[in-house]
Amino acid sequence: YNLSGEVVYKLIFALLPEEPPYDLLMDRTNWKSGSFDINILMLSICCKGTSIPMVFCLLPKGSTSAAHRIGLMERYIKLFGKKSIGKLMADREFTGEAWLSYLWAEKIKYIIRIKDGSYAINRKNGKRIKIKGVFNRLALGKTQYIPELFIIHGNYCYLSARRFVNRNMKIELMVLISFDPEPGAFDSYMHRWQIESMFKALKSSGFNIEDTHLREAHRFQKLLSIVMI
Repeated sequence: YNLSGEVVYKLIFALLPEEPPYDLLMDRTNWKSGSFDINILMLSICCKGTSIPMVFCLLPKGSTSAAHRIGLMERYIKLFGKKSIGKLMADREFTGEAWLSYLWAEKIKYIIRIKDGSYAINRKNGKRIKIKGVFNRLALGKTQYIPELFIIHGNYCYLSARRFVNRNMKIELMVLISFDPEPGAFDSYMHRWQIESMFKALKSSGFNIEDTHLREAHRFQKLLSIVMI
């Protein structure tokens, strides 16, 4: 049976218990079934404290490109419109000039984590500096938002950071970039972890689709669509 992705997406959207706009989460997960690589790029919706899978595509092996991300966003927008989007949240993999330029051109609000070793240009004085240098006085356990525009990957954005001790007991600097001024960026960004929990449930902690060992892409797409519903 040819299970249409668009029909599945529209059904899930119609069943959502809250009205738009919705905050969107973008992430990628992958695993191997024998010699077959399953690499999924997913766009999900934050709703009532959980992440609901919405639109996905299967990718070739490796990380995503700007074309993959833009293509997935365009599919969502074609079905549900830009007005249904609150803001988009994503991890460090989802940066780069072409991608950020697309979000800027489409006026899609975002909060995205970026590597602290990346460079930023201060719009006021034109100085180029490593992002970690912007927050070199930030104390452990503290959060800082800077209400000034910076240029990162050729695009204007705002910066927020938090210095904390990670699970390996090492001090880490988490830096977020945002489309709009976001003094509470970290409060919003914490919802991004919902998609990690969703992937865990899909793969090995509930639905267990890893255990099916499907290797044909079209069959796996059908299975994932059914599980999404």
